[in-house]
Amino acid sequence: MRVKGYAAGTTNRIVILLRYIFNLARKWKITGVAVDNPTAPLQLAPDIHRERFLSAEETRRVLLSVAEDENRVAADAVLLLLLTGARRNEITHAEWKQIDWRKRTLLVPRSKSGKPRKITLSGQAITLLKGSCPGTWCN
Repeated sequence: MRVKGYAAGTTNRIVILLRYIFNLARKWKITGVAVDNPTAPLQLAPDIHRERFLSAEETRRVLLSVAEDENRVAADAVLLLLLTGARRNEITHAEWKQIDWRKRTLLVPRSKSGKPRKITLSGQAITLLKGSCPGTWCN
C-alpha cells in the first residue's frame, strides 16, 4: 500500500485492524489460524501531523460566500468554525446549555479523542452566538 502511495494513516489503520482480527481469531481458537500473528513484525509508518491555515485570500473568499449565503444558520456555523478552530461536528452538535457565557467557553462533552474539551470563545464568537441564541440560554 505504501508503494501505491497510500497515506501513512491509512496503512497504519489497515495494519492495526489486521492485527486485531488475527488476535481475535487466536482468542476464539479459529481453526487454521497461526499461533504467531503474521502482522506482529510489521512496522507502523510514522504519523505525519499537518497544520493548515487558510490564506488571507481563502479567508476573504469564505467570508464573502458566508455573507451572501441565504441559510443563516449554516453561515453562522461556518463563521463560528473560523472564529474557534473547532471541528465541524463540535459546532454542529453543540447545544446552548454547553456554553458557559461567564467563562466564555463551549464544552464539547466528547471530542474526537473521546474526552471532553473546552473551546474558548472570543468576543466575536460570543457576539455571533448571542445574535442567534433563543432567549433564556444567553445569560
